[in-house]
Amino acid sequence: MLAYLIVQRSKPVARDVAAFALWPDDDETSARANLRRHLHYLRAALPPSDGEPWIRIHGRTMLQWNGDAPCSIDVADFERFSQSDASLAAADRLYTGDLLLDLNDDWILGERERLRAQELTNLTRLIAAHRREGALLEALRYAQRLLGFDPWREDALRQAMELRYALGDRAGALSQFETFAAQLRRDLNAEPMPETTACYESLQRDAPVLQMGAGVASLEPRALRPPLPFVGRENELAQLRVWWTRAARGDGAVGLLSAEAGVGKTRLLFEFKNLVEGEGGRVLAGATPSLENEPYQAMLEALSGAASALSTLRIDRVWLGALAQFWPQLAARYPGLEAPVISADRVRERLFEAFFQILKALSDQRPTLLILEDLHWAGGATIELLERLSRRLTNARLLIVASYREEEISRAHPLRQLRRGAPGGRSIVRLSLGPLDPTGVEALVAKLSARLPPDPAWPQLLYGHSEGNALFLTQLVATALEHGASAPLREALAGGVTEIIRARLASLGADARSLALIAAVVGDAFDAELLQEVVAWDSARIADALDELLDRRFIRDAGFAESGHYAFGHHLIEATAYAEASRQDLRRRHERVAVALQDLYPAKREELSYRIARHFERGAQHERAAAFYARAAEFASSRFAYEDAVARAAAGLALAASDEQRRGLLLIREDAYARLGDAAAREADLDALTLLADPNDRTTASELARRRVSLFHSADRRLEEDAAIGRLWELAGRSGSPRALFEASFARARFAMLSSHADAAVVDCERSLEYARAAQDTVAQTRAYCLLADIFDRRAEFPSAHEALAKAEALAECSGDVTARLAVLLMSCRLANWENRYDDLQRAALRMFELSTACGDRGHEGTAENALGVAALYRFEVEEARRHFAGAVDIFRAMNRPRNIAAAELNLVLLHTRMGCLEDAIAVGEATRTLAERADASLFLEAASCLTAESYLRKSDLTRARALASEALALSTRSGSRNRAPAMLKLARCDAACGDFEAALARIDEALSMLAVAGLEVQRCDALADRCSVAMSLGRFEAACANAEAFLPTLRADPGRFAEPEALFTVAARLFSQIGPDEDTASNLRAAGAIYRQRLARISDAASRHAYASLAVHRELVEMLENAYLDDR
Repeated sequence: MLAYLIVQRSKPVARDVAAFALWPDDDETSARANLRRHLHYLRAALPPSDGEPWIRIHGRTMLQWNGDAPCSIDVADFERFSQSDASLAAADRLYTGDLLLDLNDDWILGERERLRAQELTNLTRLIAAHRREGALLEALRYAQRLLGFDPWREDALRQAMELRYALGDRAGALSQFETFAAQLRRDLNAEPMPETTACYESLQRDAPVLQMGAGVASLEPRALRPPLPFVGRENELAQLRVWWTRAARGDGAVGLLSAEAGVGKTRLLFEFKNLVEGEGGRVLAGATPSLENEPYQAMLEALSGAASALSTLRIDRVWLGALAQFWPQLAARYPGLEAPVISADRVRERLFEAFFQILKALSDQRPTLLILEDLHWAGGATIELLERLSRRLTNARLLIVASYREEEISRAHPLRQLRRGAPGGRSIVRLSLGPLDPTGVEALVAKLSARLPPDPAWPQLLYGHSEGNALFLTQLVATALEHGASAPLREALAGGVTEIIRARLASLGADARSLALIAAVVGDAFDAELLQEVVAWDSARIADALDELLDRRFIRDAGFAESGHYAFGHHLIEATAYAEASRQDLRRRHERVAVALQDLYPAKREELSYRIARHFERGAQHERAAAFYARAAEFASSRFAYEDAVARAAAGLALAASDEQRRGLLLIREDAYARLGDAAAREADLDALTLLADPNDRTTASELARRRVSLFHSADRRLEEDAAIGRLWELAGRSGSPRALFEASFARARFAMLSSHADAAVVDCERSLEYARAAQDTVAQTRAYCLLADIFDRRAEFPSAHEALAKAEALAECSGDVTARLAVLLMSCRLANWENRYDDLQRAALRMFELSTACGDRGHEGTAENALGVAALYRFEVEEARRHFAGAVDIFRAMNRPRNIAAAELNLVLLHTRMGCLEDAIAVGEATRTLAERADASLFLEAASCLTAESYLRKSDLTRARALASEALALSTRSGSRNRAPAMLKLARCDAACGDFEAALARIDEALSMLAVAGLEVQRCDALADRCSVAMSLGRFEAACANAEAFLPTLRADPGRFAEPEALFTVAARLFSQIGPDEDTASNLRAAGAIYRQRLARISDAASRHAYASLAVHRELVEMLENAYLDDR
C-alpha cells in the first residue's frame, strides 16, 4: 500500500480505485475492508510526524501521499535528477534495478516500464555526453550498463563496439559483436541488423565510420588518452540539426561544410553523426585521400558501410550491377551481378543513376546521413556526381554533408561552381566553420582543469597563440601535458604550431622520427609493408616505430584499404614532417616509393597509376611520370570519370618527353573531352595531334579524321564536317578495310540526309550496308538500316521507311545488342509519331521503356516517357500525359540534357495549348525557347517558336504570334526542317485573324504543297480545314466545299489520329450550315459535340474544364449545338 500511494502521489486516489488495484480478486466489500485494515497498519507503522500527516485523507473517499512529508523517495529523486544533464549520473546511481520486482500487480507494471524507459534514456544521454567530453571509458561503462538492462539493444552494442575500438581494444569490439550475433541466432533465430553488421565489418577493416579525432597526444597509454572535450560548437551543431530535420521529413539537400585546416570539421561531423544515430538515422561516411586513386572514392567508401543492408532494400539489380565493377564488396556479396551492355555515351549516366537509386533506397528505408570528407582532394568526377545528386534530393530523406578546406580549392576547382548557388533545381546549403571563440576556449580549459597544470592564464595563453584553431589547441595542450607545466609551453609558442610539431617530432626516438619523415613522402595513407620496402628495415623494427608514432598520436589507424592502413593525424603534421627532409632526399625517396608501389601491388597498378605518377613526378622522373599519367587517365576514363581523365592527361602532357607520349596523352584527353561535350577543347587537341602526326601513319590519320567528323557533326558545323568526311573517305579507300569504309560511307549518308540531299543519302547508306555485310557486323547493319529508315521518313516515303526499319529490327533482335534494339525502337517511335499512328507509338514506347529500365539506360527511359506522354495526349488522357512529360523532364534535368528537356517541354506547351491553359503554355514555351537558344538547338527553337505562336494566336496576341511564326519560318527555311509547313500555317492564321484572307490562302496553299506526300494525311487535313475556313470568309463556298470533301473522309475514318478532331468537324458543320444539306450539318455537329463532351468529362479539375470550354472553337461549337436543337445535343 505504501508503494502504491507513493507511486500515485501526484494526485488523490479514490478509495474504491485503490482497493480494486491492491485486491483485484476480492469482491468490493472485502477489498474495501482490506484497504481500511492495511491503511490502519500503515499509519501505525510510519514514524510520528510533526505537523502534516504522512497520508492525507480527503473526506471519506480520497487518499493521497503527503508530498511535503520530511522523507527521501528514491523514485522522486530519480525523476528529478533525470530532468537535467548535470544530474544524470546521480539519477543512474539511484537506479539499482527495476521497480519492486517482487510485485506483479497490474498497477505496478506500467510504472515499472516507465521508469525503466527513463533509465535507458538517461544512459543513452550519458553515453553521448561522455563521448563529447572525451571520457571514453565512462561512455563505455554506461554503454555496457545499458546492454545489461537490454541485451538486444543494437544501437547500444554499436556504441560499445565503437568505443572499444577508439580505446584501442579492436579485438574486444569484434568479439563483443560475435558473442552477440551467436546469442541472437541461438535464442531468437535472427541475424543482427544490417547497421550492426556494417559496423563490425568496418572495424574489421580498421575503417570506423568517422573517427573522433587525433586526440591529445601524451606519454599515457593509448587506451587511456582521450580526445579534447567538444565545446563551442552549439550553433553549428544546431544548424546541422536543422538540415537533418528537414531531410528526415523528405526535404533532402547537399550541405557544404567549409573551414580552414585544423578548425575541427571532423570532430563536428563526428558529434553530428552521434546525434543522427541517436535519433534513429542511418549514417554513412567516406573521405577522400590526398591522392584520389579511384574516382568517386569517398562515395564508394561510404557505401561500403551499407553493403550488408542492400539485401533488405527494394532496388532493381540493374543498379547494383552498374556499381559492381567499382565496389568489390558488392560483387563479392552478390555474385553474378552484371549490368547489360549499353552505348558508351550512356554508361556514365547509368552509373550516376545507380548511385542515386541505392542512396534513395537506403533513405526510403530509413532517413540517411551521408558524410563525405575532404572533397578539396576529390577529382572533378566526384564533384560532378555530387552536383547530379543535388538535383534529385527534394523528395528524398537523404542529407549529404560534404566537407572541404577553404584554402585548398583554387579558382578552377569544381567545388567553387557547386557552391555558388543552386540553379537548375539543385538543393544546396552551406555552412562555414570558424575557429573557437575565447568563450569556447575558456569552456575547454574548464573541462580540462583536472588534467592541466594549474595556471589561471591558460585561457588567455591558449587562445592567444591558437586563435581558436582546434588542431593548434590539441598540440599546445599535448605539449603542456608532456612537460607538466605552462613555462616550457610559453617558450615553444614563439615559432607557432609548426615549431611545436617540429619540437614534438624531435622528441621521438630515432627510428620513429625517420619513419615519420619517410611516411610523409609516401602520403597521407600508407602501410607497414610499403614502408618496409622503402626503408629496408626488418618487420619488428618497423612495428616498434609505428607503435611509437601511434602512441604519440602522430599517426592513426586509417582504414583506406586502397592506400594503406595508417594515416597522419592531421595534414599539417604530415606537411611539417615532409619539410624536414632536403630536396635531394625527397626526390630519391619519391622515386623509391614509386618503384615500390609498382613492385608490391602489380594487380593494382592501374588503380595506383595516378599515385605512382605523382611520386615519379616529384622524384624528377618526368618520362616515367608521363607514362603513368597516361595510364591514370585511361583508368579514369574506364571509370567514366572524364573530368579526372582530362586533368591527369594534362599533367602528363606537361612532362611528356617525346612526341609519341604526347600523341597518346592527347588522344586520351580528346576522347574525354568528347564524352564531356567540350567542342572547343576537342578541336584544340585534334589540331595539336595533327601537328604531331606522322604523315605516313595512315591508322592515326584515319582516327583523327573520324574524330573530326564526330566533332563537327555534334557541333552542327556542316562545312567542316563535309571536308572531314572527304578525308575519312579517302583514307578508308586507301586502307580497303570494310569497317573503315562502312564508317566513311555511313558518315557521308548521314551528312547528305541532313543537307537535304536525299538521293545521295540513300546511295551512300546502301553502300554502307554493303560494307557492313562485308565486315560481318550485325550491329553496323542495324545502324545503317535505321539511318535508311530515317532518310525515307524525312522524304515522307513511309513504306520504304517501314521496310528498312523492319530489317533493322530483325537484325537487332538477332544480335541481342541492347543498343541496337533501343535504336530501332527510337526510330519506330519517331516514325509512328510523324505518321500520327499513336497506338503504334504507345506500343513502341512501352517496349523502349521496359528495355531501357531493365538495362539502366536513363536517356532512352526519358525518351520513352516523352513518347508515352504524346500517345496519352492524343487519347486525351490528360493527367497521364502530364505525368509522363513531367517524368521525362525530371530524368533529363537530372542528366543535365537541355535539348531533351526542351523536347519534353515542347509537348507540355502542346498540352497546355490544347487544354486552353494559354498562360501556362506561353510561360513554358518562352522558357523552352530560351533553353533551346542557350543549348544552340535550332530545331527545338523552331518548334518552340511555332508552338508558342499558336498559344499567342489563341490568346489574340497577333503581334507576338506573327513574330514567333516568322522566326520559326526563317529558321526552318534555312535548316530545311519539317517545321516549315507548320510555321507557314501559323502565319496564315495570323493573316486570317487580321482579315487578310488572300494572303492567308496563299500561305496555306504553299504549306499544302509541302504536305502533298503519302503519310502526312493528318497534317494535310489540318491545313485543308484552315483553307476551308478562309475560303468561307471570302465567300468562296465551292472551294470551301471541295476542301471539306478532301479532309472529311480521313477525319471520319479515324478521328483519334487528329489532335483536335472536334475543331475540324466544327469547320465542316459551319460550312454545311450555310450551304446545306442540313443532314451534313447535323452529322458533323453531332460528331464534334460527342468528342467535345467526351474530352470535357475526362478533365478532373474545374479550372481546367473552364479553360478548355473557353477556347474559341469550343465556344463556337457550344453555340451551334444550342442553336441547332439536336435531339441528342
